[in-house]
Formats: sequence, C-alpha cells, structure tokens
Amino acid sequence: KGQGSGLASATAQDDTQKDLNRVAPAADANAQNDGWFAEDSVADKEAAKEIVLTALKAGVNIIDTAHWYGQGRSERMLGYALDGVPRKAYYITSKVCRYEKDPRYMFDFTFERTYQAGLDTLKRLRLTYVDCFQVHDPEFAPSVEMLLAETL
Repeated sequence: KGQGSGLASATAQDDTQKDLNRVAPAADANAQNDGWFAEDSVADKEAAKEIVLTALKAGVNIIDTAHWYGQGRSERMLGYALDGVPRKAYYITSKVCRYEKDPRYMFDFTFERTYQAGLDTLKRLRLTYVDCFQVHDPEFAPSVEMLLAETL
C-alpha cells in the first residue's frame, strides 16, 4: 500500500512538474485592455508571474492571499501569474471580512459582504474555486453569533 501510493504520488508530481515547465512567463496580449489590471503595470505583472512560477517549480504549492493584501492587488497579481498554470499544481487560500484601510469600514462580517467578497476574490484570481476561505481577524466580529449566523 505505501509503495503503490508513493509511486502514484511521485508520478503525479512528475506530471505536474512537466505541466509547469510548459508554462513560461510571457506578456499578456490583452494587458492594455484588461480592466482588472488597469492599475498594475506590465512590469509588475511579469515580475509576479516569474516569482510565482519559480516558487511552484521549486515545490511550493500552497498560496495564501486576501483582499486585504493591497486591497485586491495581491489577488489580481496572482490571477495574472497563475493564468495557464494547471490548477492541480497548487492549493490557494484567501480571506474574507477585512477590507478597507479606513478603520470605520475595515471589517464587515455580514453574509452579503462575505458572499460578494468570495465572488470578487474568484474574479480577481481568475478561478472558479479556492481551496479554503478563512475569516480574517474573527476577533473583531461584533459577536460569535454573527460569525456563526452570517459569516460562516
């Protein structure tokens, strides 16, 4: 049992590595017309793609992000960097409930905002799913009841 599953795992890793080797950093043909990246420079996007591909090829396969990291920029850059990378090559997590820099609007644990934030994250990442959504700083929620009733 151990040898068989290890062998299958090694074969899957080899296949994933071959897939990753086929993905090369390249300029986005639609870079000037892509509204989701309007404020991100081509140089920044290419640097992000190179860093992410290098990390994946080195065996890093868990990526963590959040809207809070650059108010969506981290997710946008990762969406660009991961374009064309086989989805089986990585796991990705993001966070909800912490959004704005202004402390008055920083947190929102409501169902509506949490749901919309999940959809926005998927759009910025250019994905149909993430492996895990986490609640960012749940200790700032108005109550545990709200977390249980609305956020989760």
